[in-house]
Amino acid sequence: MELPIKIAANTLIQILGRVVGSGITFLITILIARYFGAVGFGDFIKITSFVAIFYLMADFGLNAIFLREWEDKDLPKLLGLRIFIACFLIILAITIPLFLPFNEALSQGFTPFVRLGIVIYSFTILTQAVFLLFL
Repeated sequence: MELPIKIAANTLIQILGRVVGSGITFLITILIARYFGAVGFGDFIKITSFVAIFYLMADFGLNAIFLREWEDKDLPKLLGLRIFIACFLIILAITIPLFLPFNEALSQGFTPFVRLGIVIYSFTILTQAVFLLFL
């Protein structure tokens, strides 16, 4: 009887954690939208969404391969590989927006502000890649 109670308690805690986390995310989104306005919030979303694609590429399932194929002594090799891939992705993330369109008359596309934001935010790809190593 004790196992079903533990499972129910863990499930409720997980649900509560998701609700609280979602609520906090919603409040932060409202604050950012109010502070930056519609255009600034759109630029913020462009920056974070663009870099998030490279977060996914930085993961690339290397931990699963590492756990299946390699030994503990190869952890520095995996760290080096992740750092190399992250540096390559940072360069790629900084370079691609240079070729994306921007209409100055309509102020649409990747504005210079968005490109600068991508350059600054792209360096978090490295921290994300290293963080994923230890999950």
